[in-house]
Amino acid sequence: MEQTLEQAEGHSFIYNLSKIQYIPELTDQYNLTSDTDYIIFIITGGTGTLILNNDVTTLQIGRGFIIGSGETYTVKAGKELTFYQVNLKVTRFDQGSNLVDPLLRCKGEINCAPFAICLDLLEFIYKHREAKGELDRFQNYIKIQELLLFICRQNELSTFEQNISQTVDESIDYLNQNYQHPLTIESLATMMNVSRWQYTKFFKEKTGEVPSRYLNTIRIKKAKQLLLMTDDSLQVIADHIGFSNEYYFNRRFKQIVGVTPGQYRRNHQQNIRVFAPFLEDFLLALGITPVAQIFHEGWGKQNYLNLLQIPIVDVMSKDNLALSKHKPDFIVIEYGIDRWIPIDWFQQVAPTYKLSLPGEQWREMLRTVADLFGYIDKAEAIISEYERKARQAKQVLRHTMKNQTVAFLRISTKEIELYAGSDYGFTGPILYKDLGLKFPAMVKHLIPKVRKVELSLEDLHQLDADHLFITRDCIEGEKMIVFDDPVWQTLRAVKNNHVYEVDFFTWMNYGVLSHFKKIDDVLSVFG
Repeated sequence: MEQTLEQAEGHSFIYNLSKIQYIPELTDQYNLTSDTDYIIFIITGGTGTLILNNDVTTLQIGRGFIIGSGETYTVKAGKELTFYQVNLKVTRFDQGSNLVDPLLRCKGEINCAPFAICLDLLEFIYKHREAKGELDRFQNYIKIQELLLFICRQNELSTFEQNISQTVDESIDYLNQNYQHPLTIESLATMMNVSRWQYTKFFKEKTGEVPSRYLNTIRIKKAKQLLLMTDDSLQVIADHIGFSNEYYFNRRFKQIVGVTPGQYRRNHQQNIRVFAPFLEDFLLALGITPVAQIFHEGWGKQNYLNLLQIPIVDVMSKDNLALSKHKPDFIVIEYGIDRWIPIDWFQQVAPTYKLSLPGEQWREMLRTVADLFGYIDKAEAIISEYERKARQAKQVLRHTMKNQTVAFLRISTKEIELYAGSDYGFTGPILYKDLGLKFPAMVKHLIPKVRKVELSLEDLHQLDADHLFITRDCIEGEKMIVFDDPVWQTLRAVKNNHVYEVDFFTWMNYGVLSHFKKIDDVLSVFG
């Protein structure tokens, strides 16, 4: 048999099972020195501690270890610790070769995922450990080899991933130091001694971007500094940061930043005249006063911003002259405003930037607007202040609200709208995520993935919130019939006098100043 194996190419190591044990529950601890070539130690349940080579490791389901010959280890029981212990003998052929024992490369903690596969193999081997028939014993031998092959493959992959992860880290450092030189994905992959697709795959997993876009982002960041700190021409800046020509630099800059390099430089001049319909909140937070403010015939203007001396513009009138007379240098419009007004209406007046982010991502919206005008540090300070205020408010509300539920309704003469849970809408992320308030079952059942839903009176009757915030969406003087309806009077919040009316534009807004005010409104009621 040994002679046959010696002649068989690829059979350098043969593993035989010495013993397999299943410990259904370790109640104390034991110390052991491995008297076989390897012990494979796989945790199947509970908790405990392993001390191996002076390293202390917490044991829990799914963790595994390979312990070599002569190594001493200690297992201490925690809670209901269960595990398999597999003792192996290895026979090596081709003694003169340079091949390394695969299990030796995996010594220490091992990756056992997917754990279900590992567990199935262990259970089979343990169940058939005392098989008598030759075929049954041979089948169990094959299962042992499958288990070892599974372990080796999973951990060779882990080693490869660790190595390539380190390689990507090194290439990121290289890009940051050498961005001004001509670089391609092929040259980077070759330099790092990996294939192009492997390099791109792991680079994107680590950074979220492909290498070429990441490199362009580094270059554009440097370009922003040069545009603001120097009077160099665009061609000089393009050459300095590694772009082959000014045209390509312009195109990439606008693709990443949203405006041309020239516009970016002009935006950072003092006293720039900006119009930002429905985004005045962000401008004021950053210390920029708009040249005009939005006005809507039905809703009016955003009074909570106190822009008393700022002229109004009704863009719904679609009169370009009304905006042009205020001579804006730059216009910023929100995601979705083009459902009313096409972007070219604004572009006819001044260079226009359109935000591509939904309102729920208000932090990124603020950062983007700040970057357009050179206030990124201020934006980060504002966000930090908001997070601090929200955390403090959440602590207060945790004690005052306990398990009471809160909902928000937008009411007009024609409809009643219930706003969403913690992920969508003007109010949900603030009330339910940032402040930790609890929403009623209806919010979860009716609007899991939309911002709001219209309620019939029958639906309204089922709204079992303990507290209601409401705002009126109507032309002044119109009567809200719902308040006189018997259904309204049956609501728990109404009967308990737990209904709180709030300002329309403050609550129907994604701006950071409006979010500060929402927190103030909530604390004024529950704080």
